[in-house]
Amino acid sequence: MINCNNISPKIIKKIYLDNYFFMHEKFLLHQSEFISTIYKHYFKDLETANIVLYFSKLLHQSILRKKDIDLGQDISFGNFWTNHSNYIQDNIKIINVSLNLSLPKETTRRKIKKLIKYKVLKKEKKIIYWEPLGVNRMSYDNLAKKNINSLSKLVKNFLDYTDSSKSLVEIEKQIKKNYSFYWYHYLNTQQNYLNIWQKKLNDLELLLVGIECSIHATRPYLKKKNNFEKIFTTNLINNKDNNFSASTISRITGIPRATCLRKLSKLIKLKLIKKDKNLSKYYFDFNNYGKSIINSKINSIEIVDLYSNFFYVLIRSLNR
Repeated sequence: MINCNNISPKIIKKIYLDNYFFMHEKFLLHQSEFISTIYKHYFKDLETANIVLYFSKLLHQSILRKKDIDLGQDISFGNFWTNHSNYIQDNIKIINVSLNLSLPKETTRRKIKKLIKYKVLKKEKKIIYWEPLGVNRMSYDNLAKKNINSLSKLVKNFLDYTDSSKSLVEIEKQIKKNYSFYWYHYLNTQQNYLNIWQKKLNDLELLLVGIECSIHATRPYLKKKNNFEKIFTTNLINNKDNNFSASTISRITGIPRATCLRKLSKLIKLKLIKKDKNLSKYYFDFNNYGKSIINSKINSIEIVDLYSNFFYVLIRSLNR
């Protein structure tokens, strides 16, 4: 059992890689829930959702800067809207949003105008910032509670491989107590994750569909100890019985079925999945595992490194 007080990004990465199928399935389930939720919440447009996350991240960063000055400041979930009202807005230029999210400038401008129109963002003179209406604040709180619970479960999966005795309730309580700290790092990591795929795929809805396909693929192998290297060196067998339909993907993600069909066709070309023409259903293409951009070894390691560093920050703070 690993000593939690001696945890490091290297150790977290080893836990992830040694138990890759199990840990990655939990990670994918979390990402599916998070990305599907923001997709549905922000006009079924992940680029628009990512813009909201960016402004929200900057808000938490500003709260943490004030914490540096006043160590007694309450940065809890319960005090979040009070901190929000005291937030000094920065002048965020559209070009900066565009560059940080790997989006074309005019696309960014158009989507920000839409968010201002629907009162998710607010503009005063030249300053644009995140300030949802009261009814949207309630919606945000419910969404945040759901995300905190999901993140806490993911953290607990990592801690189960250490000597930590922290319960799920304790983890969730501590995240809420130091909400802006954890949520700044969480949103920053999520945005780095989305930006990686924005650059590689230029289609975040395709990423979401690909995640669901991958979740279906891992389920038959969860009871087997498949580490990272073994997956890329072992010839896993395609299982046509472990199939899924466009309707299933649509129901889980909220993406329209017709759009899912187009995305699934593209994933066939990217060698992630195959189609069983007799059943008009899809199954994961293990014969080409590692050859698709979505599950290539290089890209997979990049994601593991990203989240290993995030969990290091989070677990180290939980141990204090």
